[in-house]
Amino acid sequence: MNYFVIGMAGSGKSTLVRTLQQRLSNPFIINLDPAIQTLAYVPDVDIRDSVDYDQLTSTSKLGPNGAILTALNLFVTKLDQLANVIPDNRPIVFDSPGQIESFIWSASGEILLKTFPGAVLYVTDAKKAVNPSIFVSSMLYLLGVQQRLNITEIIVVMNKSDLLNSDLTDEFKQILSENEETGESELDLVQLFAKNSLVLTDSFKFQAENDYQGSFLSNVTLYLDRFWQKNKYCFVSCKKGTGIDTLINEMERVQKNTVVEEKAKDEKYAAEKKEKQAKEKEKFEQEFNDHRNMDEND
Repeated sequence: MNYFVIGMAGSGKSTLVRTLQQRLSNPFIINLDPAIQTLAYVPDVDIRDSVDYDQLTSTSKLGPNGAILTALNLFVTKLDQLANVIPDNRPIVFDSPGQIESFIWSASGEILLKTFPGAVLYVTDAKKAVNPSIFVSSMLYLLGVQQRLNITEIIVVMNKSDLLNSDLTDEFKQILSENEETGESELDLVQLFAKNSLVLTDSFKFQAENDYQGSFLSNVTLYLDRFWQKNKYCFVSCKKGTGIDTLINEMERVQKNTVVEEKAKDEKYAAEKKEKQAKEKEKFEQEFNDHRNMDEND
């Protein structure tokens, strides 16, 4: 069981990993962030033990993001060693770097995800998602990640849900009423954002800073909402530990589906390769026989 925790800096990824370390059954934790100074947990494998981030920035004269990318590339060259130390029958949790693009859009991140296929947890800030513009921006990045990784489902972890207010503004209450929806808190509102596009688009009317932004957000929602609505949304508070049991259940479900999908992909690839080889062999034999017949006729 492999789980990759990704998300924007400050979303609470490492805090979530610490919580999972406490709640999962004997997990094996791997830290992939070479630049982090202090971890909220003790990892079983730490990229910082094999790659010196400070040396990369000073000696190699790389910038922060370049050093992280280089560190990940160096770490991936030792995958055979990593595979040897990873135990069987234990959940494996990968904590990705704070700079999400260094992992998702790099060859090293792609290699890790293909070598250890599993569920992906996209961590975002639930409190910030109350702003419909930020919610849509986060969903756009989410869809970009899904397209890049070619996976059908990601678990969206709405962290810091304990910071959501228990009451809504009058504007949001009016929007819910107009759309025949019920809800009293910001938690209810963000949950509706994830499944009811009408509530989301109506919210743009008083949240958008100008006509362009309102039009842009409405069109994005109109054409792309059905894609982000397919994902499962788990509202958790790593600080208080709420929602973690539901999250773990979803992690196990998606992991099983991912294993099945990866097996189907491998079988399809093997079948296509076998078919291609058979056609090439048939073509070669046909050409050989044709040449032999020509030589006999001559």
